[in-house]
Amino acid sequence: MAEIPRAAVIGAGPAGLAAALKLADGGLRVLLLDAEDRLGGSPFEFGCKATDRCANCYACLTLQQIRDVQTHESIEVVTAARVTDLTGPPDGRVLHIGDRQEPVSGVIVATGYRLAEVETARPDYGLSAVPGVGTALELEKRFRSGSLGDSPPRTLAFVQCAGSRDSAIGRDYCSRVCCTYALRLARAIHHRIPEIEMTLFYQDLTPAGAGFDALVAECESIMALRRGLPAKVYQEPGGARPIVCRADTLTGRISEEPYDEVALSVGLWAREDPELESVLGLAKDEHGFYEGSSQHRVLLAGACRGPMSIGEASEDGRVAAAELLRRVGTTVRGAVAIIGEDEHAEAVARREGFEPVRARAMSGVAGAFIAETDEAAVPVVGGIFVGRRADAEEEPLPPHVRSLYSKSGYGKAQSARRVAILLDFWAPYSRIAHEKALELAASRTGEKQRTWILCRHAFTGEQGLEALMTQVRESGTAIIHLPEAPEVESGLLTYVDPGMGKRQELKVDLIVAAPSLGPTSGQLLDLDAHHLNGRARLGAAHPTETPVEELQPPSNPHLGLSGTPREGIHVIGWLRDPGASREAARRAEAAALADLATPRQGGRAEVDPAKCAICLTCIRACPHSAPVAVYDEEREKDVSFIQPEACVSCGLCVSLCPASAISHSSHSDESIARNLEELHAE
Repeated sequence: MAEIPRAAVIGAGPAGLAAALKLADGGLRVLLLDAEDRLGGSPFEFGCKATDRCANCYACLTLQQIRDVQTHESIEVVTAARVTDLTGPPDGRVLHIGDRQEPVSGVIVATGYRLAEVETARPDYGLSAVPGVGTALELEKRFRSGSLGDSPPRTLAFVQCAGSRDSAIGRDYCSRVCCTYALRLARAIHHRIPEIEMTLFYQDLTPAGAGFDALVAECESIMALRRGLPAKVYQEPGGARPIVCRADTLTGRISEEPYDEVALSVGLWAREDPELESVLGLAKDEHGFYEGSSQHRVLLAGACRGPMSIGEASEDGRVAAAELLRRVGTTVRGAVAIIGEDEHAEAVARREGFEPVRARAMSGVAGAFIAETDEAAVPVVGGIFVGRRADAEEEPLPPHVRSLYSKSGYGKAQSARRVAILLDFWAPYSRIAHEKALELAASRTGEKQRTWILCRHAFTGEQGLEALMTQVRESGTAIIHLPEAPEVESGLLTYVDPGMGKRQELKVDLIVAAPSLGPTSGQLLDLDAHHLNGRARLGAAHPTETPVEELQPPSNPHLGLSGTPREGIHVIGWLRDPGASREAARRAEAAALADLATPRQGGRAEVDPAKCAICLTCIRACPHSAPVAVYDEEREKDVSFIQPEACVSCGLCVSLCPASAISHSSHSDESIARNLEELHAE
């Protein structure tokens, strides 16, 4: 019997943990290496940001991944490990870890990031020099331990972009995750210690995913959000408090304000490892992040490729693992249903080894799906609902304003002499709208062409956008930040200039804006018909009269960027995240295909037919359509049966069964009781 191939994963943060689990579930033995003496990477130090509800911070995901890795029989973990060489021919590679040599079929590099060296890069911020100045991570550790509540500061300031979006230190890129991190932390602190007066200083508030508008709106009600970063933070003369010195970029006013504490939101820098880079032939971009390898079957995953959130890094690890499995040839990929015409998604599916099937709908459960096409019913491994922006319904814009998303509006804007682009005033924060606005401004190179971009916050949270914004500014585009929408008439914009405090008029030939997007009735019916929201199907109710959020897949860290409560069915594109950037949409697309590449492993719920009362509780409650009623010939009655290929091991039916007839194959009542006894003994 041939030996099962082994793959190595270097780095045990979210990306490395996810990659290791995916590779192991795909049939490979895995050697998981980390230079530290523990697993989890940087996010191991993060805590839950929940208040009275989940904050979708993904901190819990890392702990779950660690537990899964440590108990997986196909994964060997080696901590305090140092890779020193990779030798041998392409099909016989040997990885050297200290004195140990291991044959490997492939390597995934997931070494993560390092925190910005703010002490040396921005000494004027006073870190390690001014009492009361620390990092947001240090603040979180005190919050988690409870010491912050024991002696809380009366006033607390967050300072964003410490070590990023700063061309003076060679870091002219956005770290992407810092704004969301700081706002979630501030909200959690306010929930437990509401007496702390908090202020957050920022350049632009940059979202890391969907739901950012609601987060900002909530934080505006509990703290002060002020545009303009400090020029410096220094110690109060004759006192011990830090003084924040800044200029408001909206009003232009200079202010110096004392705070009891200042928390710096430290940017993400590329990790430096010259030895590993040489051994694995890793190429780096202008900021030091890895962008590829010259070695055979050496892939990259996670924040070593650029700043990512925990959820994004985890999905990136799974995508890299699915690609390595494809190259090693351990998986057989079948047909996948694409619901919603999207040639790009079909091309990507084909490139990844799937056969895309254009489908109207799907039926069945994971492992036994049927795609309904115009010609026939086709067996598929899963399905992807593609939400194309072109298929969405646009909410009306003010008169005389054209849509930035329409071909006619965009085309006219390219040729008009004076154009104003309005963002985020009549629609939720849209990252793709900012991308299109910057691209439009960059394309307007005529000698007499002038461009104005008016927005609340400028988005530069994807690779290359910071440089593009700098380019359009230097070419003459004016980017004006406004707290509220301007008045719009035909060719005339009127607004109050925050710096001057006066009403300004801007005459242009064309006004384009990003409208709010809404689902069509057909899309709503599709979402409801396929039961993708984890709730009971609406049935006779009209989906078009139901709030969209009740029909869309729930926001849940364990569903990732594309998953739904229906195992094997994914939702991507606009239907998943209305404001997604192109790169975010591609990440979700890749995540969906990676999930379908290998079946989910792990325990399953099982029904004891002798105890089953056929009350139908499990059938009604399961969001995955796993339980079904079958006839038991021995007992001459119907009983519940849980289809193993559809069960995702959530445990809902186990907890709800009134007859205690359902148990979990990996967690029996006896094993749970034994674990509780051991914990009590400790």
